[in-house]
Amino acid sequence: MYRCDITYKGHVMTRRIQLKVIQVYSSGSAFMREGSALQLLCNVSGSDGGEKYVWTGPNPASGRRNQQDGAVLDLPAVQTGDTGVWNCSVYGKQGLVGQLQYMLYVHAAQVSAFAAFSSWPTYVTFLLIILLVLGLISAISWHNRRRRLLHLLARTTIDVSSLKKVEV
Repeated sequence: MYRCDITYKGHVMTRRIQLKVIQVYSSGSAFMREGSALQLLCNVSGSDGGEKYVWTGPNPASGRRNQQDGAVLDLPAVQTGDTGVWNCSVYGKQGLVGQLQYMLYVHAAQVSAFAAFSSWPTYVTFLLIILLVLGLISAISWHNRRRRLLHLLARTTIDVSSLKKVEV
């Protein structure tokens, strides 16, 4: 609670003021991917529980602003049209307590040819194919090495029957 005293022409005027700070808490970041879920919570410090919260946000398709009552703004699947400034207005018994702006950026979900191959069964299949190819390469290499060794062995084998016996 703050107290403000003003003296004017010998008269003292006193006013007590309570500072209320408005904050927005987000379940995600300010940069969201299209289709993602987002919740924004508008909170007032020193709240007595009697405040009314109103969220207003952009809606370029209709040319007017979205409006949602309550402290929580729930956007289950954000769209690129949700990009822009969202205002949390807080009303008390005497009217508007204050407003806070939250800037939201929504980028379009990228669709590519690679995205179709981004599941784990695809990765497992791809890995098995690579292992099969490596296995075939190893088998062919082993077979060729064996052939070379047999060929060398055949060239170095001496026919004993053609040799003359030498007596010592």
